[in-house]
Amino acid sequence: MEPAIFSIESQSNEIQSIRNEFPNLIELDLLQSQLQELFSIRSLKLTDGILESKEFITANSQYGNWVFYPWNNVALRILEKSEFVELRTSRNRNKITKSEQAELASKTIGIVGMSVGFSVFLTMVLERVAENFKIADFDTLSMSNLNRLPFKLADIGLPKVEIAKRWALEIDPYLNIQVYGEGIDTSNVGEFFQGQRNLDLIVDECDSGNIKLVLRIFAKRFGVPLLMETSDRGLLDVENYQDEDEPIFHGAILESEIEDLLHDQSSEVLLRFIDLSTASKRGIESMMELGKSIDTWPQLASDVFHGGATVTIAARNILLGNPIPSGRYFMDLQQKLGVHGL
Repeated sequence: MEPAIFSIESQSNEIQSIRNEFPNLIELDLLQSQLQELFSIRSLKLTDGILESKEFITANSQYGNWVFYPWNNVALRILEKSEFVELRTSRNRNKITKSEQAELASKTIGIVGMSVGFSVFLTMVLERVAENFKIADFDTLSMSNLNRLPFKLADIGLPKVEIAKRWALEIDPYLNIQVYGEGIDTSNVGEFFQGQRNLDLIVDECDSGNIKLVLRIFAKRFGVPLLMETSDRGLLDVENYQDEDEPIFHGAILESEIEDLLHDQSSEVLLRFIDLSTASKRGIESMMELGKSIDTWPQLASDVFHGGATVTIAARNILLGNPIPSGRYFMDLQQKLGVHGL
């Protein structure tokens, strides 16, 4: 389900049609406040220039777009795309310059896994480090997910990718978001990388060792950088497959092993991507308790959101041509704060 976007000027009857079809429609005209703020950031007159501001708003009274969100029966009148993006990213500058923001708008990022992956998606959307996203997850939201996902009780049972997409489009309806609600497997991974829009970067936050391996095979085949954050000790993996000589997972998986591992459905494949010798003490203890006292790998919101920020910083730099060497990077905040042995 997509939001409907239409120009006030060219399709003035559309909003009336929606009103007729949805008699309980909630309408919010946000245009005047957005024009006021747009005028302020352009003129740098936050308190002065009242007359000029009114003239600017009056001159644009027949301007703007309506955006209708069918899933919550809301229609918003907002700025048209170029001005909307200018205003929404104005507080990024100049940590992200205007030219860099324009370059990032052309990029496409794939994110596999919308649990930890949602924290990555959230940060990327807020910073607008890309305009095009492909997000994949076969799972639906459950109650236990709410310890790290900022969704609502009313969302329980809905596909995670659909909740994530709606969240993002309610912040920025000009994003392009393609969802893969069946997840990624060997039947659609090629289309995920190169269908419709080719990926410029991929983020692996899935739980399947086999799919992790498949993602790296295709990332290497198409020369796509891959990032993974494991939510334990702030570990970020950077794998730069733009370099055709980049080995699979830092050389920890040999080319000669790939065929056998792809057909191995045991948890041993996943363990190949986890180095227990570098894991936290409680992370190792949790791994030993899987299937005994706990049913799944524990993840804390603080670790997850820290990881989302880390991945976004790395992704932004890679997409802007600031190379980050392949490797494993630990951003262990507990250790840096002097908390050891956990």
